[in-house]
Amino acid sequence: MKRNSIRICFISAWLILFSSSVLIAGQNISEQYKKSPNPGSKDREYTVHLPTGYTGDRPLPLVVVLHGCLQDNDVIQHDTKFDDIADEEGFIAVYPFVTSYDGMRSENCWGFWFDDEIHRGIGEVGDIYGIIQRVKKDYNIDPNRIHITGLSSGGAMTTVVMVAYPDIIASGAVGAGIAYGETANAVKFRCSPFYNGIFESVSQTVSEMEEEMKEQKRPVPVLIFHSEDDCVVDIQAAENNRDAWAGLFGVDLESPVYETSGTTRGRSWTYRKYGNIEGRTNIETHFVKGPDHAWIGGAEGKYADPDGPDWSEIAWDFFESHPLGVNQKPAVTITSGVASERCITVKGVASDPDGSVANVKVALDGIYPQAPSEAELTGDGSYSATLCNLPDNARYIPVAVATDDGNARSDPVTGDCISLGNPPENAPPSVKINPVRVNEQCVRLTGTAKDDREVARAEVRLDGGKWVAVPLDSGKWRYEKCGLAEGTHSFAVRAEDKECGITTETGPDFTIRPPAYEESVSDTLTNHVAARRVRYYASGAGFGAFDVSYMDLYSEYGGQTEFILYRVGDPPDDKWYAEKGNIPGVSRSDDSPALTVGLPEVVDHCVIVGGTVTDEDGVRSVEVKIGNDTAKQAGVYRTGWRYSQCDLPEGEYYLAVKATDSRSRTTLMKGPSFRIGAVSEAPTVSIDTSALNNTCISLAGTADDDTSVAEIAVQVGQPGSWEDVVRSGHAWRFDRCGYESDHYVVSVRATDTQGLSATAVSRLSSGDSPSVFCREHTSSNTAHILRGRAYPCGIGFWETCALGSGTNLGLNNIFTTTTLKESPEGHYEEGKCE
Repeated sequence: MKRNSIRICFISAWLILFSSSVLIAGQNISEQYKKSPNPGSKDREYTVHLPTGYTGDRPLPLVVVLHGCLQDNDVIQHDTKFDDIADEEGFIAVYPFVTSYDGMRSENCWGFWFDDEIHRGIGEVGDIYGIIQRVKKDYNIDPNRIHITGLSSGGAMTTVVMVAYPDIIASGAVGAGIAYGETANAVKFRCSPFYNGIFESVSQTVSEMEEEMKEQKRPVPVLIFHSEDDCVVDIQAAENNRDAWAGLFGVDLESPVYETSGTTRGRSWTYRKYGNIEGRTNIETHFVKGPDHAWIGGAEGKYADPDGPDWSEIAWDFFESHPLGVNQKPAVTITSGVASERCITVKGVASDPDGSVANVKVALDGIYPQAPSEAELTGDGSYSATLCNLPDNARYIPVAVATDDGNARSDPVTGDCISLGNPPENAPPSVKINPVRVNEQCVRLTGTAKDDREVARAEVRLDGGKWVAVPLDSGKWRYEKCGLAEGTHSFAVRAEDKECGITTETGPDFTIRPPAYEESVSDTLTNHVAARRVRYYASGAGFGAFDVSYMDLYSEYGGQTEFILYRVGDPPDDKWYAEKGNIPGVSRSDDSPALTVGLPEVVDHCVIVGGTVTDEDGVRSVEVKIGNDTAKQAGVYRTGWRYSQCDLPEGEYYLAVKATDSRSRTTLMKGPSFRIGAVSEAPTVSIDTSALNNTCISLAGTADDDTSVAEIAVQVGQPGSWEDVVRSGHAWRFDRCGYESDHYVVSVRATDTQGLSATAVSRLSSGDSPSVFCREHTSSNTAHILRGRAYPCGIGFWETCALGSGTNLGLNNIFTTTTLKESPEGHYEEGKCE
C-alpha cells in the first residue's frame, strides 16, 4: 500500500520528509537478459526489486537505476536506497548491469561516448530498452510512469535513454552526468584542478538530440543533480545538459518558475525549476555545494555521500509529478492560520485545472518543525488541518502542498507566521552588503546574513522585481547577473530566520553605462604601444588593441604609419579599439558573435571568468588569453561561456576573449584586469592575549587588511554565536562574563570590505595562557589534495605540494603517506604538532 505521505522542498530552505509507515524490505529478483538480434546487443544481468505487498493486481510505476564506472548494479542499489522508497511508495525498481562491453573504458562504464551504444535500437541503449520491455512483460507496469536515473556514466546513459526513447520514458533524473553526444574528454583527468573537461557547444548537442529523437520528439522532463565541487565531472557538464534541453524545447532559463535554497545535514543546495510546457515544469536542477563525485543523501559508500539532501527522495518526487501523459499541477493557497492552546488550525483552498484534488498536506516550519498532516477536504476545494501537541511559546510557518488524482503535486506555499503562546523576543537577522562590483553589463552583489540561531534563507530583488533565492555559505551570500540594460539599477536584500524574523536592506544604486567611445587618437604603432593603448607581449602572440592582435596591426601599419584607435571608458579601466564597428553597443560592422566578459573571480592562484555569447548562426568556439600565455578554449553553453586557469604566478594579468561563429566571423574583447597575489588578500587577525578568570573571558589582539577591516567578531565554544568586539584602530578587545570554569575554544574572525575573512583560534581554561592552534593530518598525498590540504605540482603535476608552505611532499599517489601540521588554520607543512 502506498504510504500516505508527500515530500516538498520548503522555501525557507529545508527539505521535509513525510513518513507514516514502517519500512519493510521488499523482494529482490536476479534476472538475465539474453542479447537481441539488434547490432551491439549483449547478454546482461539486472535486478528487479518488487515493493512490499506486490500482488500484480494493479499497474505500478517503474524506476530504472543505472550504476556508474567502477560500480555494478548491487552497489548502486545499496548507495541510492531506492528500495526503501519503493517499499514505501509502491513502485518497482530495476537495476541493470552493463555486464560486458567493447572499447577502451574504465571498468563497468556505460559507453555514453561510443556512437554504437547511443542510438535507438542498437548497443547498450537498445538493451536497456529491452530490459524495460522484459520487465513490463513479467510484471504489471504502468506504461505512463516509466522513469530512469543514474550516477556518473549511468547519469550520462540516463540522458541517452531519454533522447533515444522519448516516447517510452516519462521523465529522468541525471546524477553527476553529461549531455547527449559528449565524448570521454568531458570527464576531468584525475580530478585535476587545471582541466575541467572539453565540451561540445550546446548548439551542437541540441542538433544531435534533434537528429536522434526524430518523429518521437517530445519535451521529456529532466531533473539534473550535480555537486558544484565535483572533481570528476565538472559542474559545466550539468549546465550544458540543462542548456541543451532548454535549447531543444525553447525553455526560458532566465526566469525560473520556482527557486529555493538551503542547507541539509551540512550541505548547502539550490533547487530551480524551469518551463511550463503542457502545464508542468520541464527542467529542474538541484545543485549541491561541497561533496565530490557521488550520489548524495543515500547510504555511505565509495561513490555515495550520506550527508546532504536525499537525491533519491527528490528524484521520486519529480517522477511522481511527471507522468508520460499530460497532467497539470494543482494549485493551493493558505487563507488563515489560527493558534488555540497547543494547536494550530490552517485553512485554505485547493483546485486542479484538469482533474480533482486528491489530498492536501499541511506542515509547520520553524525552530520546532512539524511533519505534515492530511487536511480535511470539502467539495468546493476548501480544506482545514489542525496540528496539536505543539511545543508552546514558539512561532510557526504553515506550509501546504496539494496532490491531484494523477499524482501531480503543487509547488509548496507558505502562510503568515503564527505565534503559539508567548514566544520570546526574536532578534531578526543582520544583513550587510559589500561594495557593489560592476563590469560592463554585469553586476556582482555580495554580503553577509547572520542570526543568533539560523538564517533560513536569503533573497535578492533587482529593480523591484521578484525575490530570487541566493545561496548561503557560512553566512555569506552572493548574487551575480549579466546582460543588464544600460541605466541606473536598484536592488534590495532580505534574510529570514526560523522564527519569522525578516530584515530587508536596500543597497546603493549602480549604473550600467553605455560603452560608446569617448575619444579617438591617431598615432603610430610605436607611440600607441608606448602610451599603453596597444599591448605587446614578448611572445608576439598577444592581443594589441582589444579587438585586433598586435601582429595584425604591425602587418597592416608597420611601426611608423599612423592609424586611429578609439577609447572606451576612463583610465585605468579604459579600452582601446582599432575598429569602431567592433565596439560593443556602438555599432556592428558585421554579424559577428555578441560577446560579453564578466568579472574574473580569483581563488588562490586560480582565476575563473565567464560571460555571455550568442550568434544567430551558432557559436563555434570561445578562446581566452591570459597575459602572454597562448589562447585556450573555454567551455561554451547555450548563451554563455566559462573558463578557469590555475597555477598562475603572482602579478597583474590582462584578459582577452575571442568568440568565433560557425561562419568563422570573430568578435574580440578585452576583459577587466585582475591580480594574483597581494591585492585583495584576506585580512590578518591574531589573538595576542587571552585569559579565563573566574567566570570572565578576556581576549585582545590585532586585525589588519590591505583595504579595510569591516567586521571583527568572536565566537566562544563550538558552535556558538558570533559577538562583536571593541575596536581601536587595528587593535580589538573582547571582555565577557558569565562563563563556567571549563575548557573553551575561542575564535576571532576578521572580514574585509570585499567579503574575505580570516580566523584565529585559541584554546584556554581557567588561569591558562593562550594555546597555539595546531592540528595533524595523516593520509596519502592524493587524499591531502582531495581534501584541500595540498595541490598537484611539479612536471606534469605528478607531485604534491602542501598548501600554504609549498613544501614538496613527493609523488601524487595513494601509496605515499605523509603527516601535515596545520598551523595556523589553513596553513600546512610537513611535520607534527609539538
